[in-house]
Amino acid sequence: MRCDLGTLASGASVPIQIRTQLDAGYDVPSSGPGTVTDTATVSADQFDPNTGNNSASASVIVNEQADLAVNKSCDTSVLAGQSGKCTIYVDNNGPSTSRNIALTDTATSDGSFTMSSATPSQGSCGALPPPNTTSASITCQLGNLGPATPGGPGRATLVVGYIASEGQTISDKATATADTPDPNSANNSQSASLPVTALADLQITSATADPNPVIAGQTLTFAVTVRNAGPSTAKNVVLKDALPAGVSVTSITLPSGSSCNTGVPGDPFQPATCGLDLLGPGATATMTIVTTVGPRTTGTLHADASVSSATLDPNNSNNFAHTDTTVATQADLGVALADSPDPVTAGTSLTYTATVSNTGPSTARTTTLLENLDNNVTFQSASISNGGAGTCAQVVGNPHQIQCQLNDLDPGQSVTVYTQVLVSPSAPSGSTLTTTATVSTSSGDPNGANNAATAPTKVQTSADLAAAITAPSHVYQPSSTVTYTATITDNGPSDAQAAVLTITLPGTKVGNYVSDNGGAACTHTATGTATTVTCSYATLAAAANRSVQVVYFFQGNQKIQTATDKVGSATTDPITTNNTASWTVGPK
Repeated sequence: MRCDLGTLASGASVPIQIRTQLDAGYDVPSSGPGTVTDTATVSADQFDPNTGNNSASASVIVNEQADLAVNKSCDTSVLAGQSGKCTIYVDNNGPSTSRNIALTDTATSDGSFTMSSATPSQGSCGALPPPNTTSASITCQLGNLGPATPGGPGRATLVVGYIASEGQTISDKATATADTPDPNSANNSQSASLPVTALADLQITSATADPNPVIAGQTLTFAVTVRNAGPSTAKNVVLKDALPAGVSVTSITLPSGSSCNTGVPGDPFQPATCGLDLLGPGATATMTIVTTVGPRTTGTLHADASVSSATLDPNNSNNFAHTDTTVATQADLGVALADSPDPVTAGTSLTYTATVSNTGPSTARTTTLLENLDNNVTFQSASISNGGAGTCAQVVGNPHQIQCQLNDLDPGQSVTVYTQVLVSPSAPSGSTLTTTATVSTSSGDPNGANNAATAPTKVQTSADLAAAITAPSHVYQPSSTVTYTATITDNGPSDAQAAVLTITLPGTKVGNYVSDNGGAACTHTATGTATTVTCSYATLAAAANRSVQVVYFFQGNQKIQTATDKVGSATTDPITTNNTASWTVGPK
């Protein structure tokens, strides 16, 4: 710097005051304070006899001082699995350059996290700490930083990145130090928090109903598998499956100590529910619901499954699934057929007892019983018991076929049909009546081997033959004729086979046989003591009779005479006391 003082009189002096500002970048030696020396020199146009006093110097001791201030800003929220950051600002408020700045950033948390990056605006950082820790620290050497001026910000930055898979709050503290003295160390540190929100993508990976189709009355198992795609642990996981009406829950399970509620099938507001406290990232859990399909259930069974948790789920579209199960029916019908009495007497009633039962597993619908009667029986009536309402009737065009339309039969239920028939009186003794009962259902029968039954019934015969003989009067005129009427009657119940009517009149000593109207069926013989008319009939139907008139001539006055008749057949006669009859006549 040069100043022109003009003329200076002898003995005069001129004070000059010079103000200077030390450059902020002045480098103070590391050994101690620095020194700044100022030298002033004067000169003139005149001769100066003593130049030794024309110069003078003055020294100033110089100390450095830089006020570093640390500020920090962290993301207000970051989702688990995503990168969050904290930005640290180091400002030099001067007045000097801050030299060899070291910035240390320390993070702690109650959960595990990873310090994933550290990017300074100047200088360099040490190696990143190990991942998945609860405490991490890194130191960055930022070098020198001049004070803020209109020409420069006087600021250095450090961006630290963090990643955490679980929800937590990471506490971050940054501290700056430097070789340059700092007059205010209170602002050299600052803390901030980085909140991490837990994130768990729950997804239903499988929802099944097995078997499909299912048979009504059998077991149907619903299984819902959920997976946590992370990145965080899902807390308070709840699995639900709204079960359809038509099933009943046998059991419901979900491993890992969960609690379950069967809910109410058919009520979407009361689904089967299981709770799980925690489900870690990548873990799966399966809720298994064992149900029994009602035997009367038909159609399609629709179930809606869902999963949720208290942890934020970024994608709810995969939290739902449903199953549709087709219900088939299968009812194993069986029939047993019994007869009573056995053996049965021709001409009497016979009762068939058909017991129709369903061993399931489904309800038998449109149940039909068809009875094919033996040709030697005639249908009389049918009735249904055991609470099994329905109707029975002869099939049009086939009187020996009886069809019963029965109500639906649940598994374990049976119904009995009593069919009464009349055995033909002409059924041969020793023959066998065969009647067959067959059952069917629209529900599908897996076992046709027990759908038919046969009742063979042995036939015996019994014919109660009765004899009768009459004449117009019990007196006769001597030497006149008497017309006897002899009758054989089959009171049943069976036809009489090889029936014989034998009429015995007085012999030739009393009178003479005149005639009979029995035709070819009758023959007569006469002896001195008796005249016999024998009439033979191959079959005498039950309730039928045959009468024969025999004319006999009494010679003179023969006093009292008795005529008799007797009946018999090859068929067993249960009552023999009525097998004979007589008629007595005497002269007038």
